[in-house]
Amino acid sequence: MKLAEISRKQGLYGLAQHYLKQVQEPLTHPETTGDTLKLERFRYLYEMNKLHVTTELSADKIRMQKLEKENEEFIKNQDYDLWMTAEIHRLQGEYSLKKGDIESARAHLVDSIKLNRKEARTWMSYARLNEIALEKFNDDRVAMNSLKGYFCATGLQQHKARLIIPFILRLLKNNNYQMSTAVYNFVIRNIAELPVWLWLFWIPQLLQFFKQPKETLQHKTANQIFLKLCKLYPQPVYHPLRSKLHYMRRSPAEIEVLKPILQKCKTCLKNKGQRLLESIEIFIQEMGRT
Repeated sequence: MKLAEISRKQGLYGLAQHYLKQVQEPLTHPETTGDTLKLERFRYLYEMNKLHVTTELSADKIRMQKLEKENEEFIKNQDYDLWMTAEIHRLQGEYSLKKGDIESARAHLVDSIKLNRKEARTWMSYARLNEIALEKFNDDRVAMNSLKGYFCATGLQQHKARLIIPFILRLLKNNNYQMSTAVYNFVIRNIAELPVWLWLFWIPQLLQFFKQPKETLQHKTANQIFLKLCKLYPQPVYHPLRSKLHYMRRSPAEIEVLKPILQKCKTCLKNKGQRLLESIEIFIQEMGRT
């Protein structure tokens, strides 16, 4: 099974299929027993579905029908863990999404999320699904569903946030709901659930949002993020702001927008400096007593 997984990841799909055929019969035989049988059967079906998504086995109708039947039997079987069933639903949803079957993809991905809400890959697929739907249906609810998927994926995989946040910033630029109060409140609630430091790497991109009118989603969201950054990390924010103001000398309107944030940064830096001095003095006094 491990050889099949390695072969698939290396792009050797024919070799992966060969290894899976070797383990198919013993794993699917009803009389086979073992402590890890349940896990091994899941891994086999998982690899088959991954190949199905990657290589589109739908060209072979017999193999496709057989795989779909195995998926149905696996999902109906109550002996498997919920996260295993959720993974099969996710892979089926991704395949339906790849085919363009939006309704089937939505059904499978929603079922997967209900069974396991802690899988970032499911949330990413759910976000992409709603982003595709957003191109056809200009609806605030669809936009919020897509943003929810990306926000949840970011929270679950903070070490990969730099790969996910660009999708959030792209959605925030959508002109179809820039004036929507519902979308803005939704975005602010989800931003509050994420660590503030995640946004430190996106200060230049967020500064560009201030070029938009004050009532737009981009401007208001960037303002809220910067207020949080100024409070916790004033120094990393202060220098890009000063640099931005320097290059915007000929644009008084934009300077007036950024000046309050710069002033807040200065205040936070002074407060932190004062607290640091006080803590040093306390430390010196304690050292003098010993």
